[in-house]
Amino acid sequence: MLKKGKVNMKGIKKIYKYREGFARVELDDGYYAFIDQNGNLQDGRYKAVLNYHEGFACVQLDDGKWSFIDRNGKLQDGRYNWVEDYSEGLARVQLDDGKWAFIDQKGNLQDSRYLVAFSYHKGFARVELDDEKWAFIDRNGKLQDGRYLNAKDYSEGFACVKLDDGKWAFIDQKGNLQDGRYLVAFSYHKGFASVKLEDGKWAFIDRNGKLQDGRYLDACSYHEGFVSVKLDDGKWAFMDRNGKLQDGRYKSVGDYSECFAWVKLDDGKLAFIDRNGNLQDGRYVWASDYSVGFARVKLDDEKWTFVDRNGKLQPGIYKNAFDYCEGFACVMLEDGKWTVVD
Repeated sequence: MLKKGKVNMKGIKKIYKYREGFARVELDDGYYAFIDQNGNLQDGRYKAVLNYHEGFACVQLDDGKWSFIDRNGKLQDGRYNWVEDYSEGLARVQLDDGKWAFIDQKGNLQDSRYLVAFSYHKGFARVELDDEKWAFIDRNGKLQDGRYLNAKDYSEGFACVKLDDGKWAFIDQKGNLQDGRYLVAFSYHKGFASVKLEDGKWAFIDRNGKLQDGRYLDACSYHEGFVSVKLDDGKWAFMDRNGKLQDGRYKSVGDYSECFAWVKLDDGKLAFIDRNGNLQDGRYVWASDYSVGFARVKLDDEKWTFVDRNGKLQPGIYKNAFDYCEGFACVMLEDGKWTVVD
């Protein structure tokens, strides 16, 4: 496993998070490249790069066009105005005429062209057609029948769509509409979707479109069995899947991640609570979600470090830091240089 300082930092200005075994690095000459988990630099140098995803990384060439490289650093043939990560084996690319299309992992283009296209999710992609209406296409590029003012990705078999009257509703994967109509709607997550009703309050519906009893000033999506809701007094709390509220009330909250959620206390400091609502001891200026067992936190002296799931601080203190990913975290030392810790 890569140890702190094992990366040869000569010529490297900054290291970013590892993804799929590679980390982006910014070089001293302003170009970007990738290093593997042994600290070895790939050969290619690019004006900009994005993280590896599904075995490919987006890279910008010297002429400003974008393409993809595989894990061996081999360039695909296609050159595009812009590209996005592969998702479910297909990537969206912007052509010279400004239209969007999809390519497979061999670089083959689908036939259809769109004003806007979003990545495939759960077997479907959202696309904007020439009449500025939105629709869904399957992996073969076949259009569903429905046309909408707006649309969101499929999640758990349903997608939110904006109808011609401005209201939001849900469709299944065959394009069939549920009965409910809402001012705003968010995607299903863990069997529930948050929706804004005619009176301006928020509520939750199950997969059959049935409304739960509670009404709230604001609401987010379920994560790890809990959802954050804003109560009539302006404070935030967590609710379980049965609609039962935890006792704690907070100025703001984050989502549960790895059984913990950050919460903002009345004094403005952040802390973590477990699934029973119990507060950890630590108080922080800023905190990230837990990721692979650690959360990144900012201390009162403006320095950064990591806490484990027991709330214990790691010994290292840094000028800046990124979250752990694939067993590594990128941190900035006192001299302003970046390195990697495991």
